[in-house]
Amino acid sequence: FKTEVFIKNSGVLGGVESVTTRRGKESFHRFKELGSNGLAYWKGNLVMCQHGGQRVVMCPLQDCTDGNVEVIAYKSDYNGKKLNSPNDISISGNMLYFSDPWFGLSTQSKPGYKLSNNVIYGVYSVNLNSRPYSAKLIWGSKSDAPNGVEAYDVDGVSWIVIGTSQGKLKFLKKRGYEHNEWV
Repeated sequence: FKTEVFIKNSGVLGGVESVTTRRGKESFHRFKELGSNGLAYWKGNLVMCQHGGQRVVMCPLQDCTDGNVEVIAYKSDYNGKKLNSPNDISISGNMLYFSDPWFGLSTQSKPGYKLSNNVIYGVYSVNLNSRPYSAKLIWGSKSDAPNGVEAYDVDGVSWIVIGTSQGKLKFLKKRGYEHNEWV
């Protein structure tokens, strides 16, 4: 496991404070309006969940500003409504997984921000190599919100581990990339 990027600070209201690459280059990024929470590095890009924007975005690590982001997920394919409050993120291969609970936006103090009328709190997957991007629900609940999410591929089996707001762990698996069903 080689760490490519070190994130100094990230927060719901403050955004990303700084990013340091393995080569020691440091760059500063601010996303004051939309904040940031879950962060990942993928092929030279910073990928982040933005509670305030109810979206997941990606931007080049060396030029990551509010005006230079590519939106990966804003609405879900589950019901076509806005996401609730994207929170945590994990990337395995070219697949991005993110949690979408209710509680991130409840900490926003900015006027105009409100939760989606999306009653499913879920974990979504996005193939980063496919355009247009499409957020697919792989696990959802109407009462137990996902918080942390981690993805692994081991011996041809994909695993997703989800930590929930009720303190439970959920394990999903899928054998091979040709299958679409998570169990």
